[in-house]
Amino acid sequence: MHFILWVFKPEVKMNRLTDIYHTTESYLFPMVEEEMGEITGKMKEFLRILEVVRPSRFLTDALRWCGLGRPMQDREKIFRAFLLKSVCDFPITKLLIENLRTNPGLRRLCGWEYSGAVPSEATFSRVFSEFATEQILEEVHSSIIKENCQKKLVGHSKLLLQGL
Repeated sequence: MHFILWVFKPEVKMNRLTDIYHTTESYLFPMVEEEMGEITGKMKEFLRILEVVRPSRFLTDALRWCGLGRPMQDREKIFRAFLLKSVCDFPITKLLIENLRTNPGLRRLCGWEYSGAVPSEATFSRVFSEFATEQILEEVHSSIIKENCQKKLVGHSKLLLQGL
């Protein structure tokens, strides 16, 4: 098994993450609550993740409509739903879709105004497959580490542990 050991300098603060946390607590949450009513802990967690990830920057031209054929479903909304599925621990996509169709708050946070606008299970499956092919999650992970931990990273090494 391979393990990667990350070593961080403790004296360097995570300014960007602290700023995002402060901004979401002070400005974003009150604004969303004013618009949608009370928001749950999971909704707050989801909004924090959206602020750190900023999904639209990871959608390459391969994931955008080229103008030929039927327009594709909005990939950013589906990517947000993919993140929501993880935050809410929905084990299957069908459960995610049911929640998006019945919970206006979650649906609006993903970008769909009406329940009928939420894509089908087949569309979600196809788009999730595209995300895997384009290695979107790997790119998100790498970018977040670079943006938030690069100054703190001293070094890393791969350790091969036998017998585990």
